[in-house]
Amino acid sequence: MTRRNLQRAFAWTSLALAVLLALQTWRWVAARDLSTRLLTVATSPVPTNAASSASTADGDVRVVLIQASQLKRAGRLDEAVRLLQMLAARTDVDGRSAQDIRYNLANALMVMALQPDMRGHEDRALTLLELSKQRYREVLQQTPDDWDARYNLERALRLAPENEPPAEAEKPSNVQRIQVELRGIRAADLP
Repeated sequence: MTRRNLQRAFAWTSLALAVLLALQTWRWVAARDLSTRLLTVATSPVPTNAASSASTADGDVRVVLIQASQLKRAGRLDEAVRLLQMLAARTDVDGRSAQDIRYNLANALMVMALQPDMRGHEDRALTLLELSKQRYREVLQQTPDDWDARYNLERALRLAPENEPPAEAEKPSNVQRIQVELRGIRAADLP
């Protein structure tokens, strides 16, 4: 290899490494900014009205999920559900974030159905439980190994069982019953 070829190879390698370094620096700065923004949202007070929460539904999904979680912890479940429903309606959400939104929405609906103020409104509570079961099933269709969603779906099914009408057993009309006796076995021992 000549000296000139060696210098060219070194120059191209240096250029490639410089581009990779610039890309990694840009990613690091973006991650740091997102982390700072998430921390700011997580430590800031909960918005006072649903309109301010709803306006953030166009923002970053992770930020809005944190805001919905804050609303849920503050006991403002209606606002959290509305915010999560707005997020669920978005089409620009990637697969994992969509799963998180569905799971959090199902949890919020189930918690809402179990609130003490639902005692006089059993129909609404059952509707909320049905909606939560639907969302848990959507999560499980995409990720069948999500054990948290599976457990919560089982809890919702215990709270609001799905009673399907029993299927009528079709009995053939041409069946003949025969009495059979076996030595050593009493009739009471047989089913």
